[in-house]
Amino acid sequence: MSASAILPRMKKLLLLLLSSALLTPTLAQQKMLTLEDVYHPEKRLSVEGSIPIGFRWLKDGEHYLQRVDRSAPLVRINALSGERRPLFEADQMEGAFKKLPGLQESEARLAARGSFSLSPDESGVFVYLKNDIFYYNFAGRHAVRLTNSSALEKEADFSPDGKKVAFVRDNNLYVVDVEKGRERQLTKDGSPKRLNGLLDWVYQEEVYGRGDYRAFWWSPDSTRLAFLQLDEAGVPTF
Repeated sequence: MSASAILPRMKKLLLLLLSSALLTPTLAQQKMLTLEDVYHPEKRLSVEGSIPIGFRWLKDGEHYLQRVDRSAPLVRINALSGERRPLFEADQMEGAFKKLPGLQESEARLAARGSFSLSPDESGVFVYLKNDIFYYNFAGRHAVRLTNSSALEKEADFSPDGKKVAFVRDNNLYVVDVEKGRERQLTKDGSPKRLNGLLDWVYQEEVYGRGDYRAFWWSPDSTRLAFLQLDEAGVPTF
């Protein structure tokens, strides 16, 4: 065999040996997880930590939201650089809520620093306050009171385009425009025994997922709502 034919083979062999040498330390560091690692009172591995609060990816795929602690506002974090900045300026949001009639300063502060739901287009949020729903737009820095009723609104949800919010009140389904605050009632036969868009205890516990009572769904184009109606006329009260 000629030297010209042997040389390429030697190069391949050296490359293979080098790759094996680089991989060997990595493989040596790997260890199978054993029952002792999990349950031994002294030797078990530490898996302590806390679950991220309010974590969700933003639509650009580069940033995510996370609440540092339950009393702190959500921050927008760059996944690569770790750079952090607030999702919105809480003082500006508080100022917008102070301009709304019927709200005290403490309530405006709570609206800007409490829990909220971010719109799908990430242009604003809605918050529950005084048993009603309010909307705040980031760019315009203005707040709108979407509902004004003594009855409690439940399971509010943005439409996919972020322009409307659907909710349940007195077991009837409603939709409200977030910019104009115009409300429309979609069902009128709701009662303690007939639930529109809302699950009873058994359905949310055993069928749809524990803790989720919402039983309506937006169409992708935000023009329609499908909902489940439960007739519990034959169900006794326990």
